Amino acid sequence: MEQVRILVVEDDKQTGSEIQARLINLGYDVPIVVNNGEDAIVTVARIHPQVVIMDISLKGEMTGIEAAEQIRQQYGIPVIYLTAHSDDATVKAAVTTEPFGYLIKPVLEQALVTAIRMALYKYKLDQDLRESEKRYREFFKTSMDCVYITTYDGRSVDFNDAAIDLFGYSDRKELLSIPISSLYADPADKETHIQSICGSEDVLEYPVDLRRKDGTTFHALVTSVVRKDDNGVVIGFLGTVRDITDKIITRDRIDCLLKKQEEQLKVINKSPAIAFLWKAEENWPVEMVTDNITQFGYVPDDLLSGKVIFSSIIHSDDINRIADEVAYNSSHSINDFTQEYRIIGKDGSLHWVKDYTHIRHDETGTITHYEGIILDISEQKHAQDALRDIETQNRERLEDAAKTFGDGVCQ
Repeated sequence: MEQVRILVVEDDKQTGSEIQARLINLGYDVPIVVNNGEDAIVTVARIHPQVVIMDISLKGEMTGIEAAEQIRQQYGIPVIYLTAHSDDATVKAAVTTEPFGYLIKPVLEQALVTAIRMALYKYKLDQDLRESEKRYREFFKTSMDCVYITTYDGRSVDFNDAAIDLFGYSDRKELLSIPISSLYADPADKETHIQSICGSEDVLEYPVDLRRKDGTTFHALVTSVVRKDDNGVVIGFLGTVRDITDKIITRDRIDCLLKKQEEQLKVINKSPAIAFLWKAEENWPVEMVTDNITQFGYVPDDLLSGKVIFSSIIHSDDINRIADEVAYNSSHSINDFTQEYRIIGKDGSLHWVKDYTHIRHDETGTITHYEGIILDISEQKHAQDALRDIETQNRERLEDAAKTFGDGVCQ
């Protein structure tokens, strides 16, 4: 396992050396201790540590909090604060820099190890969460292939921007209003296509001629998979469309293409990111939800049929806040926002989620829908709770020490 490199920033030479020696004895790589914020920033760029342990109250022109903020902005490296003070003003100032933990002097070895492990764990969760959100949000929006979601009866649920360009329509609303059969060069091909999809247990690739708005046709490779309700009844289709007109595609190229498209479909339905489309109405009726809602125990039909109202699965302590935030953002033209709240699973379990929401308007500017990507962040929340418990324990030890030794606080 790769040795974790740590930078210690402490202006008290004896304290810094003691922490360095203790960390080295625990198996960490601690090549240097620096005593001011300016040197800390330069050293981070030079030695690339995985964690920085930073004294909040550094002497000199730059405080530890200021140095930590610059390290966070420039390098994104987790910082654990080291302090002999736990007063509210210090904590409030430190919170703005999004630290990954706190250590109270004198530092206990177990607290030191726990803080480092939790910081690394929380950092990985944050990185994974950001990467997951970026990957799944950008896939639908920026895929060069047309991505579509439809109902079984030929009603479009959603298309990405590439679909608008591919079929030559002016905007998403216009394309969504077109019957699916009108997009086939031969409308009879729609039924043949549907029968082929329904007869396949796996992702199906289907070559077919499609029609643009201006009447021109093109050869397309359509990759499709069925969407089913909890009774196994087909409720729609999900897939991608690629224009293969005038392309010379070898068998190897086709195999590669199919593999990529299969992976794209798996990303949509098997990823931890659950995609929602809510109507801008009371209780936010669900118009579309991806199959991976099953991670909370539900199936798409529970929400699509109205048997389960989305607002009813939001924790009662969170629902009013969430509703107020949605109303405020809607009325103040804040079209992209995030929310954190708890969802109640079908079995009664609680899941902390992060909801990335985009507000959709019609041509008159009226809000029609909310698009959302929901990610389960329960593990991250548990990690944060554990860090807060450690901070509370350290604060209590400091207060007990203060009562015992009077005004003396160990530095």
